[in-house]
Amino acid sequence: MWPSWLLLRGPGVLSLVFLWPRLYAGREASDVNLYYHWSRLLAHGLLPYRDFPVEYPPGVIPLMVLPRLHGLSAFRVEFVALSLLVDAGVLRLLRRGGARSGGCWVWVVAPLALGPIVWARLDMFVAALLVAAVIAFERDHVFRAGVWLAGAALLKAWPVLLLLVFAAIMPSGRRRLLGGAAVTAAGFVLPVLAWGGRPGLGSMLSVQTGRGLQLESVGASPLLLAHQFGAAERVVFRHGAYEIDGPGANLVAAGSTAIMAVAIVAVMVLLRRRSRDVGAAAAPVVLAVTAIVLVTSKVLSPQYLMWAVAAVTVSIDAARRKRAWLWSATLAALLITQLEYPILYTWLVAAGTAGAVIAAVHAVTVAGFAVVAVRTALEILPPSGPMPDRRPPVHAPGQAD
Repeated sequence: MWPSWLLLRGPGVLSLVFLWPRLYAGREASDVNLYYHWSRLLAHGLLPYRDFPVEYPPGVIPLMVLPRLHGLSAFRVEFVALSLLVDAGVLRLLRRGGARSGGCWVWVVAPLALGPIVWARLDMFVAALLVAAVIAFERDHVFRAGVWLAGAALLKAWPVLLLLVFAAIMPSGRRRLLGGAAVTAAGFVLPVLAWGGRPGLGSMLSVQTGRGLQLESVGASPLLLAHQFGAAERVVFRHGAYEIDGPGANLVAAGSTAIMAVAIVAVMVLLRRRSRDVGAAAAPVVLAVTAIVLVTSKVLSPQYLMWAVAAVTVSIDAARRKRAWLWSATLAALLITQLEYPILYTWLVAAGTAGAVIAAVHAVTVAGFAVVAVRTALEILPPSGPMPDRRPPVHAPGQAD
């Protein structure tokens, strides 16, 4: 497995480091330029959220202090190397846990299907933290699971939903979960508040919640098709991405958010009725919530599919009847996402007929993945019953083990 992992990562990693082919890897490496810019500002004594705006939560700050050997090229190498180390760490964690050979192969193959963007964004770290959280739940390390989920939320805010779901369904251990999350959040947020970054944090939250309907999102697809028949929707560049603008876009964005909220609440209700074994339910919970977020979010950048990779990685070995379906749906979603960005992204932004077709195929494929993922999660969700005691037995004095 390790030779396969190395072989499948070589071309993508080298393309990011050398930016060749430029049209392909140059786009995928573009956010590294932003991270480098923040790093340079920090190196000159400016503080994030106080002296310059940052569009992500404070979990991104440690990446700003990467050793700056020399310029952007060196920073790019450092960032990709760090992503690769985290990538290898996840595979090692999965192999040490055992009984996840299928999940290991999902993790090994995924970058080939999604493209080099895997190592050029923050979402590799989010995916790694999701995998670590599930394994922590399975080992009854609830405090540690709270730490990992909070870490993921401090990079991309949506894992807060996972914290809420787990806190709602846990018959015991809720304090440990929220305690781990609170300690982690405090470790990142309190220093920012101490150096006067509160307005910047508020601005970051406003930007994140105020984003419009991104061009790559599932909800944007019908609007692109409607645009071909004279609808007033148009493509604009805003918040560092291309969005659909117009009355229909506002309606779809609001509707998507409402659907997400209803779906998450439904997951909570179902879980409270069906399962009390949080350790066994951790993987299907992450799979179902991740699928819901991807298909209903008004923002769906291509690298977000790494969240799906993490969720499928920890779930696929527990599936029986739907394992082949989940494999196929995952690979299809990754491949069509790489086709949409960066290969045919120019067509998508042009919002012509070809772009509308690409968007429609992508939306149908991602929605199909979400359906298969939720059905698989329901299949592998443990039945209701008493909460198993995961603590080691306590022996009386002098009693043999």
